Amino acid sequence: MPIENLPSPYEFWMMAEAVYKENGLLEKTSKAINEHIKKQTNKKIHLIELDKTSASPWIFGLFKIDMVGQKVLVVAFQGSQSSFQWLDNIANPKSGLLSALQLAKISNAIKSWEKKYIKKYKKKYEKPSWGKIVALTGHSRGGDFASNCFMNKKIWRITWNGFNANVGPQHFNLATKDDPLTSKSLIASPDLYTRICDGGHSIYDFKEAVKASNWAQLLLLRKKPPMFIAKL
Repeated sequence: MPIENLPSPYEFWMMAEAVYKENGLLEKTSKAINEHIKKQTNKKIHLIELDKTSASPWIFGLFKIDMVGQKVLVVAFQGSQSSFQWLDNIANPKSGLLSALQLAKISNAIKSWEKKYIKKYKKKYEKPSWGKIVALTGHSRGGDFASNCFMNKKIWRITWNGFNANVGPQHFNLATKDDPLTSKSLIASPDLYTRICDGGHSIYDFKEAVKASNWAQLLLLRKKPPMFIAKL
């Protein structure tokens, strides 16, 4: 899907931020997340699936975005917010076997979601092109998952101060100028990231910048590794 046909940068930010409202407790539901999104005056984004087990202690959700003439699906991953998650960051290195198994479980869950909704929308709306997942997004460790799982799919990957970011023609590694993790070479080369605003590591530091931006503007700012320039 061409980038101009994707949900807006702010809508991607909303999905990445919304899964932070889910802290992993069983009493929390997708309904609460959808109510949170509606409060931000966006009624076309709906969380339709929530996975709390495939990557425990991490969660991720499948969002449906109702756009003109299509239903777009996006997966958003939660970043670190609990003590269990920070312990997992320390104990589960990105190159380890546990990390590989975790990414495989996530990818399998995403594949099952896509298969389910392609079948559902084809039957209900007679639209075989609907139900495909067009992008993954996430902040911090959620950016790691968004950047590195489901790698057999050529889809957009929008990360926010993302840990362990990959580069590619469909990767947008967005970052703040003063993020202590990505700007100081603690987790990756600073050159992997496109810095779009002032701020630290928090996902909330992106809000005002992306509310006022569009994909055309971000494309002008985007870091383009030489090997990928010709493919854009």
